Amino acid sequence: MNTLVRVRRVYTDTSGYYSTSKKFLTKVNYTVYFHNKPSGFQIWGNHYCLAPASLSLGNQSNTGYSYDIDQQSPAWFWATVNNATSIYSHVLCPSLGIYRAPTNLRIAIFNFPNTDWNGSAPMLRHWRCASCEYNTYQSFFIYLGTGGLLFFDRTVPDIILFNNSDSTHRIYATVFHELSHASHSVLVNGDYWFHFCMAAVLNNSTGTYGTPNGDFCGYIGVGEMWGFFSEIVFYNENMKNVWHRPNDTSDYREITTCDTTKYWFKPGILRKITGPDKQYISFDSIYRSLNATSISEFKNNMKNRVSSQNAHAIDSIFARHEL
Repeated sequence: MNTLVRVRRVYTDTSGYYSTSKKFLTKVNYTVYFHNKPSGFQIWGNHYCLAPASLSLGNQSNTGYSYDIDQQSPAWFWATVNNATSIYSHVLCPSLGIYRAPTNLRIAIFNFPNTDWNGSAPMLRHWRCASCEYNTYQSFFIYLGTGGLLFFDRTVPDIILFNNSDSTHRIYATVFHELSHASHSVLVNGDYWFHFCMAAVLNNSTGTYGTPNGDFCGYIGVGEMWGFFSEIVFYNENMKNVWHRPNDTSDYREITTCDTTKYWFKPGILRKITGPDKQYISFDSIYRSLNATSISEFKNNMKNRVSSQNAHAIDSIFARHEL
């Protein structure tokens, strides 16, 4: 909030309330910025990388002002993504025992309502130490020295989302999916994540997730198997903790179905080895097995974290689904 002579920035609490000890003599020009203080993440929207997404509320009372960001508000999508990201970082990751996404995350949101592509997690600002057989445009900024790296750090996003849904449930699921990739990137190194992203680019001509025989296909298989599976786990955990199930459960059914046939990497297999009938491995143990470049290596990492009996069961479930 600001006037010509006095500026004050305050953060809302988890319920959206704010307070300030400063007094203002005239009306106050209120602006909402989407910058999360505890985690340091920013939503990039109407200003892209120049400043966090913002919504100007104009001149209002100098004693305080309340504004509800409903679905008709231009900031509704930003606010929904902000809330989902905050819940992921501060509630879901600690409760499920996995690493949070990097604290200085930058989430860029673009208005493409007709695209079928929901988002991606290139984590571009975290490739800095990658040494790989491909030359990346990041090399150019490294060549420019400190100034180049600073420009790179300030202008590229970690996560890209498309404003193409008016369903809170679908947006939360998408955010959880992309943030699970961000948590995966924390577990591995810059080289690994470069190859994961490069695999998506090189295999794009054969479908969104390529084929089992594509270049670096193992990175896609491991990463997206985890992404689709963890999206469901995080979504269900959030539903249990925060929401009542909606009366219209069409979105809910779509989100909570983990298919073993839709994609070549069959993410539903992870659902089967964690329940509901019997749990052969814990969620956090699956996460800590993700430093793998093929599904077979991923499976062996998981087997090494459980008893021989459970390892045999995991082998059997993978074999049953021909993976």
